[in-house]
Formats: sequence, C-alpha cells, structure tokens
Amino acid sequence: MAILMYCILFAFIQTGSHAHEFRVGGKSGWAVPNNTNTESYSDWAGRNRFQVGDSLVFVYNSSEDSVLQVTHGDYISCSTSQPIASFKNGNTVFKFPQPGSYFFISGASGHCQKSQKLHVIVLSIRGGTPSLSPARSPPAASPVPVPAPAALNVMATPAPSPSPSLSPSMAIPAAPPTSTSVPAAPALQSAGFMCGLLLSLCVLIL
Repeated sequence: MAILMYCILFAFIQTGSHAHEFRVGGKSGWAVPNNTNTESYSDWAGRNRFQVGDSLVFVYNSSEDSVLQVTHGDYISCSTSQPIASFKNGNTVFKFPQPGSYFFISGASGHCQKSQKLHVIVLSIRGGTPSLSPARSPPAASPVPVPAPAALNVMATPAPSPSPSLSPSMAIPAAPPTSTSVPAAPALQSAGFMCGLLLSLCVLIL
C-alpha cells in the first residue's frame, strides 16, 4: 500500500513539473495595443498563472521594437534609460528563475506610454515536493528546585506547640496567709494580774 501511494505521488509530481511557455500578446505578439487587440497586457497577465520555470515568449519586429526588463519605478514612469535586461532579437524567451514580480516595457520610443508594458507575478516552483517538518522532540522536564540546607533545617524542625492554658479548676490554690500577730509575753500578763489585785484591796480598805 505504501509503495502504491509513493507511485501516485511521484506520477503527480512528474505531471505537474512541466514548464509552460506563454506567448505575450497572443497572435498579435509584442506590440502596441490597438482596436483589433482588445485585451490589454494587464488583463492577459491576470487570467494566466505563472510559476517558476515557465517562460514568456515575446515575438516582435526587431528593427522596430525591443523588450526591456525594468524595475517597478521605471515600469510606472516608462523610463528606458536603466533597464535590468534588454532584448532585441525579435523572438525573446524569458524564463522565470524565481518567484516574485517581473516588469517589462517596450524599448521603442512612446510605446510604453501607449500601454505596451507587462507586469507578471510568478508563484513558487511548479510541482515542488512538500517539505517534511522534523518531528518535535518532547519538551524537556523543568528542574525541580532544591531548597537550601538552611531552608531544609527550618522545614524539618517542627514549630513548638503552645502550652495549654490552665482551666480555673486546675489552678493551684493559694497558700493561706500566715498570722503575723505575736502572743503577749508572760511578764505582761503577770503585771496586769497584780494591778487588778491591788485595786481590789484598795476598795476593801476604803
């Protein structure tokens, strides 16, 4: 099955790889547009598809006309003083070497001003094999950050848990206050007894 698919693809490429030649102006050739040549060069270029490897064929009277390849600015201004390339053999074949825009004007005096000029846009190569994009490699795993030793110590040491608060029932009772009074000395008690006794004797005598 794979061999069959390759054969079909190869045949398709070979079929589409043939270059084409386009005769500019058709039967009238490279000349100033007139009433009999109703299609302008711009319309003719717009309905054709040009690719790399294709060729333009300019047929003209070499004693009266020529073909100049020019820049875009000279194409607009119809300047013939500094062409990129000049052809005067009467049967010019110009092959497109690469994609892009190509500008041509007549080298005869006053012909470009009468619309004898051509702008062609060339596409990429005909029948090119599609480029295979390389397989994507799996994304590299992002490195796992390793904490510093100090950070490891902090992380390994558990934070001290707060001591539970004592409930009122578990509170330690306060010690009873100690008495600071000092008992009377025995001498003072004896003196008071003697004073009372003498007072009683005095009352009896009187």
